[in-house]
Amino acid sequence: PSADELEKFRSAFLFDGAEIGTNTTQAHPPKIVFDGAKDVRLGKKPFKVGYYQGESTMYSKETWISSSTALPPVEMTVTNSTIVSAAPESTVWGNTDTNSLCIGHGCNAILNVEAGTYITNRLMVGCCFNNTAYKNGVVRQHGGEVVTLSGDNAYQGSDVGHRGGYGYYELADGRLVCRGGLGVGLYTVGALYQYGGELSFTNRLDKPGSGGALAVACANGGKGVWRMSGGKAIFPWSLSLANGGNDSVAYALVEGDADVDVFTGYVYLGGGGSQQYNHMKYGYLCLNGDSTFRVMGFYKPANGDDEGAPFRSAACLSFDGGTLRLTSAGSKDVFHPNGLARNIYALNHVYVCDGGMTIDTTEASGRWTDVPLEGLGGNGVTGVVGFKPVTGLMGPPRLVVTGDGSNAVVFADFDSKTGTMTGITVGCPGEGYTTATLTTEGTVMTDGQKSWTCTLAPNRNEGAFTKAGEGAFTFKAENSYGGKTVLAGG
Repeated sequence: PSADELEKFRSAFLFDGAEIGTNTTQAHPPKIVFDGAKDVRLGKKPFKVGYYQGESTMYSKETWISSSTALPPVEMTVTNSTIVSAAPESTVWGNTDTNSLCIGHGCNAILNVEAGTYITNRLMVGCCFNNTAYKNGVVRQHGGEVVTLSGDNAYQGSDVGHRGGYGYYELADGRLVCRGGLGVGLYTVGALYQYGGELSFTNRLDKPGSGGALAVACANGGKGVWRMSGGKAIFPWSLSLANGGNDSVAYALVEGDADVDVFTGYVYLGGGGSQQYNHMKYGYLCLNGDSTFRVMGFYKPANGDDEGAPFRSAACLSFDGGTLRLTSAGSKDVFHPNGLARNIYALNHVYVCDGGMTIDTTEASGRWTDVPLEGLGGNGVTGVVGFKPVTGLMGPPRLVVTGDGSNAVVFADFDSKTGTMTGITVGCPGEGYTTATLTTEGTVMTDGQKSWTCTLAPNRNEGAFTKAGEGAFTFKAENSYGGKTVLAGG
């Protein structure tokens, strides 16, 4: 075609229900490339990248997890292009795939977002709405801007890992802007890793007062992982980790020079939802390295006035070098803001690991804690025996420590270019272990070991507490951390 014809062609795409996928006979699935496409529009019907209509033993959950001959994924790469929703934002709703860009819907798929790209739509990564497909969806963002659309809450919005699929979102650079909620690991396993760039949340266009939040493992059976190793994350309202849903577990690690700002909101950790049948919710947040975390406070929510709720959920916060920057709050207690409502409970544990912790009261004098700051006792997890890189992965697996101790949290190191788990990072070593095993969960694993014996070492309990910034901070409980107490200001 002529240059004029090519220019017209590049700006005239409308997909309304397209399905690009594979079947059992295709050893080389399609690759889709948008390069310089100026106006690609997605209609109300979903655009499914990685789609397989039928179901067979080839695509069953058990076969995909154990097979070494799984088909390669469908792959879509977007560079210097614009892909926008052609449907009104008010139509993005419900527990369906309406008006969505689906990555991994019936077979495995990858979306690469490169520099100069702008995408806005409801985004479903590793999604299955009939609970039978168990497929893997991956987004690797290396630049550009992705704006996700949402419904009235996190359960009606954009998700990474939804109802039977495994989802992984990697933000290496660029901006990920969420209009409304973003769920990670809803009813299934999902992971969000951030190495740079910016993750932020804002209002829906059609509901200016309707803000959203990051919701990790906030639905029944959800297993969510959030790891932030760099860049900035902005949560204007709140952050939820295993807040709601039964038998849900959230692991979160903020490390390196990562910067998190929850503005005037709280972190909801390990609670909420229905409390019947003794179902558990576990929320773990590790603040490590030179990371900073600005927030009003933390609490464990419960459902209504159910007094049994505190004993059926666990909320653990650990520090291994991180800095907590406090903002003003309706309740002065940082880890037990019980002045807010009668169904607010204290965190189960606030650990000070050997890297220590810092609380900065520059913006919020007069805060206190009636939750003790604890050192770790006995043996903790330090690594695994005989680790070798695990290849053939779509994304990082969720790692689970089992043994006779408690509260060890471990994260997979992952190289998305090669699909390799290169090692592990201990977020919190836990305490009281004499034996422990590490196992994987979530992503398709076609090669390599899936469980290891953990190495253990005595916790030194040398972590220091540093009080920084002007103003006062008060202990109202007996602490057990073993390091120094340093008054650096106020």
